[in-house]
This record gives sequence, C-alpha cells and structure tokens, in this order.
Amino acid sequence: MSSKDPPSSSTSSDSPPAPAPTHTDSSPSKSSTSSTTSSSSTYDDDDRSDLPGFYFGFHEDRNRLNRRTMEDAHALEINFAGVRGQGYFAVYDGHAGRQAAQWCGDNVHKILVELMDAHPGVPIVELMNEAFERTDRELAQLGIHSGCTAVASLVSIEGDRRVLYTANVGDARSVLCRKGQALRLSYDHKGSDPFEAKRVIDAGGFMMNHRVNGVLAVTRSLGDVSMKELVVGNPYTTEIEITSDDEFLILACDGIWDVMSDQEAVNLILGLDEPQRAAELLVHQALENMSTDNLSAIVVRFVHPKRRPSHATNAALAANAQRAESEEIIYDNDETPTPRSVSMARLGSVEREDEAARVKAEETGADGKVRGPVDGEGLGVRLREEVEKEMKRKSG
Repeated sequence: MSSKDPPSSSTSSDSPPAPAPTHTDSSPSKSSTSSTTSSSSTYDDDDRSDLPGFYFGFHEDRNRLNRRTMEDAHALEINFAGVRGQGYFAVYDGHAGRQAAQWCGDNVHKILVELMDAHPGVPIVELMNEAFERTDRELAQLGIHSGCTAVASLVSIEGDRRVLYTANVGDARSVLCRKGQALRLSYDHKGSDPFEAKRVIDAGGFMMNHRVNGVLAVTRSLGDVSMKELVVGNPYTTEIEITSDDEFLILACDGIWDVMSDQEAVNLILGLDEPQRAAELLVHQALENMSTDNLSAIVVRFVHPKRRPSHATNAALAANAQRAESEEIIYDNDETPTPRSVSMARLGSVEREDEAARVKAEETGADGKVRGPVDGEGLGVRLREEVEKEMKRKSG
C-alpha cells in the first residue's frame, strides 16, 4: 500500500485487532429507488452443505421529523450473476436529490454482472472498481446531477470457499461481526480525513469546514458530476474469506453510523438470530439516538453448516420472501413511502406474522395513518427486551 493510501479500515477505533481483509483503494483516473421497496428475510440454500449460507433482512425509515423526502436506495440480489448461493447487497445514500441513488439501486449490480460475464478471469475487486467508474460515466451521460454514497457487498462462491467482497465510496459503511467483534470492511471518505483532504487539495480543490470546496462533506461519491474532478467515484475495496467465526454483516448509511459506533451496532443485534429483526432494531435505535438523517440498514446473517435450519424453515422463509415481492408500497406526492418506515411484515418465520401485524397496528391509527416516531415504549424497546430474553435463554 502506498503512502497515499488511507490506512486499513480494520484498524479503526471501532474494530479490535483482527486479521485484516485484503483491500485496495483505487486512485482516481484522469479522465448513481432501490431494486425493492420492501425488505425480505430469505435463507440461501445452494445445496452445498459444506458452505455457509445466509439470511438477510432490510429496514429503512425516512425519519419524517427531520427529512421531508427519502433519498436512500438499496439493492438485494440472491443467486447473483446466475450462481445459486451468491448474493449482492448494497445501500446508496443520496444527496441533492434521489435520482442518482435510485439509478444506482437499479443498475450498479447489473453493470457488475455484465463485467463479470465479459471478463471472467479478472479479480472481482477490479470489476467492482470498474462498475463504480462506469456508473459515474452513465450518470453524467444521463444528466443526473445529484449524487450518492454507496456501499456494496458481494457474497461469492469460489470453489470450496465463500468470499466476501466489499466496495464503498463516501461514508456508507460495511461492518462484519467476527467472534462478536466489529471488523470494518469499508473506509469513510470524509473531508475530515487527512488523506482524502490532501487528495482533494492536490486535485485543485480546497477544504472548508471539512467540506469539499465548502459544499460536500464526503470526498468520494457516485454522481455529483459538477464536482467529479474532486469528488471521485473510485471505491475502497476489500476481499475476505467467510469463516465459521463470521456471524453477520451490517451495511448501513451514515444516518446509522452517526449515532452509534461499529461495536455498538454489533452488540445491539448480537443476540438476534433473525436479520430482519436486527435491521429493524438498528434503525429504531438510531431514531432513539436522535439521528437526523434518512436511515437504511441491511443485515446478512451467515449460517454455517453445523447449524443450518431445517428444510421446513427454508420453505417458510422462501414463502415469506415471495409474498414480500408481491406487496405494494404506495407513494405520496413527494415520492416517499406513505408509511413512516418501510419494512416487510414477515419477520423471518410464519409464526411471527401475527406479532408483526400487532406491531404494525400499534404504529398505525384506526384511519390507517401512521402515528409519531417510536418512543420509549416503541418497537425499539420491545426488540431490545426480546434480545435480552433470548440471550438469557441461551445462557441458561
């Protein structure tokens, strides 16, 4: 790694010493609505009992007390690139509008598939870098002037291994839980970072109040065509093999990370087996911690061979995911979901549907309109109580 590269993300204060993933931070060259609007919690069963599988869950909240519109987008793709057992997960946090984030949620993973098909021998990290660069070019050609931060993770099957690849620009973050400890797989590209500030200044820009040219707080993004010479789209990438020590992965926008550290987020959901519940808890805890931004969180829980769920559980989860895909989210005039938070009512098992309906009813008035934000008696508290009970049950 050259002296101009930022330090390894695994050495952050939120992450204890751990084997660092292989990473690259591409230097800039000289020369953007999510794919789904409701979440799912699905077990990936690729008929390879020797490889870890995964569940995933997603939850988002506009944060209506602080944000008029929802500018986040996401992508959740299973059997990625036509390979059973692979998955692609991404969060795109928009600014100056939602167009760039929406376009990225719909298209970045498709660009990556095209590149993988066209260049089968090229390392995935290089293809992810090229996918981000091509996205920047596409957004410019389309005349989309808004921008977004991005974090994307690919679970790849490579022989007898599952490998986790991550790419990010900006301050959207990816955190792996390994043996209960937080291991950051991304890098925060902010104006407060001395490496990034120097790069911007060397490129002809200036920093004011830790903002690029006094405007943008992040130093790398997708889109932002008017500032592209300074705010580049080249991602920080990591590659790490998934082992039996790896429990789950969190991908989230800065609205989550502004109000909790990597380790706090890991500790919060450590006792939850269902990633859908975990994603909900992260978002609701961020609201309780007074986050002022849009909120999006994806949780991918790895299931290792010795503790794979039964085929009956797999079937139930698959049915839940299929129902989620058929659900409609109604949008109001400002193109934001009418519910204060968008999350599938299926919480990972058929038995939880009644509970989900009850929670939804508590958050919604008789006229169907959503009530105020979750308070001390809200869903966040109930989820924490559930975690505590589950941990006591396991320890007992």
